[in-house]
Amino acid sequence: MKKSALLLLAFVASTFTFDGGFAKKKCWSLAEGYPCCEKKGTKVRHVSKNGNEWGVEHGDWCGITDLQRCPDYGKYECCKSCKVKHISKSGNTWGVEDGKWCSIPYRCEKEEAEASATTAPAEATTATTTSPT
Repeated sequence: MKKSALLLLAFVASTFTFDGGFAKKKCWSLAEGYPCCEKKGTKVRHVSKNGNEWGVEHGDWCGITDLQRCPDYGKYECCKSCKVKHISKSGNTWGVEDGKWCSIPYRCEKEEAEASATTAPAEATTATTTSPT
């Protein structure tokens, strides 16, 4: 019994890191020899063929995590969907998944903007525009 408990503890310790009281999966990029991105504002600079997202910090590649994907990660998980249930006074958007509040990802803002652009009125899409100089 003791041995199985120790093995389970070793597995959990090797799979999760603890940050601010929240357990989170280790960053996928560690297995590829690169650190996790640490700054909340790090943007995606490259997406691999397998879908992994990469950013750059301190002049080096790093793996994008949920910290860069949604505004309130750490306190709450990022939502998987873009379905907004509440907008806070600060402007952050919130959803509910599996009965828990979650933070709406930044990508949803981009998807919403793209959807708005594709559903613009016909007269707006036929207007003549000039390129910026």
